[in-house]
Amino acid sequence: MADLSFPLDKPLSSLEMKTRLLQFNEKLHAVRKWKDPQADKAIHLLVKDNIGVSGFPTSAGSYALKDLELPDAFCIQRLRRNPKIDIFGKTHLTELAGFVTSNVLPYGYSELGGFGRNPHGNCPCGGSSAGSAIAVAAGFCDAALGTETRGSLMIPGFRNGVFSFKPTRGLISRSGIIPLSSSFDAPGVLARNPEIMKKVILTMVGVDLEDDQSFELRKLCKMLDSSQWPL
Repeated sequence: MADLSFPLDKPLSSLEMKTRLLQFNEKLHAVRKWKDPQADKAIHLLVKDNIGVSGFPTSAGSYALKDLELPDAFCIQRLRRNPKIDIFGKTHLTELAGFVTSNVLPYGYSELGGFGRNPHGNCPCGGSSAGSAIAVAAGFCDAALGTETRGSLMIPGFRNGVFSFKPTRGLISRSGIIPLSSSFDAPGVLARNPEIMKKVILTMVGVDLEDDQSFELRKLCKMLDSSQWPL
C-alpha cells in the first residue's frame, strides 16, 4: 500500500482533514463515525470508540454494542469546557480493547472496523487504540483519545509514528469508558506534536468522585478551573 501518512510538521486545516477522511478512511479503517470538523477550532479531536461521547454510538468495537449510546465520559466533559477543542468523531479499535487472538491485536481488528491499515505502508498498526493512531498519522485529526491496559497507546503510537502519552492511572478519570481491566485501564492521547498533546491532557485532568483511583493535582486543577485555558 502507498504511503498515505501526513507530515506531522506540516500545518493541517479542518478542510484538509475532511478531504483526507473522505479520500482515505475507507482504505485505512481508522474512523467509525464523524461530522465535519469546525474550522474555527484550534484542536480537532477524535475519540476511541470505547469512550462515551454524546451524539455518537460507543461500541468498543463490538457488533453486539454497535448501537449503544453513552453520555459524555468525565474526560469528555472536561474537554467540552475548552472552547478551542472540537470533538468531531469516533475511531475504531481492537474489539473490546483486548486480545481476540494473539495474531489479531497487532492489526487492530474488530468486526465493525475490520483490520486497521498503517498509513505508512504494509506493517502492523498496533492495538488496541489503532484507529486513533492511524487517524493522527493519516492527517484525519490533530489528536485522538485512546486507552491503554497493556501497551494499547504506546504500541500504536510507535507503529504509526505519532506522539503517544499514557498518564499515571488516576490522573484522568475512567468514568464513562467501557472497561477492560479496572486495575490497569488508563485513558490517554495520541497527537501530531507534544504541544497539542499537552493541551489535551491538561484539559482532561480533574478529580472525579466516581472514579476511586482519581487523585488531585492541586496546581493543575486550579489552573484548569480558571479562565486561563492552556492554549
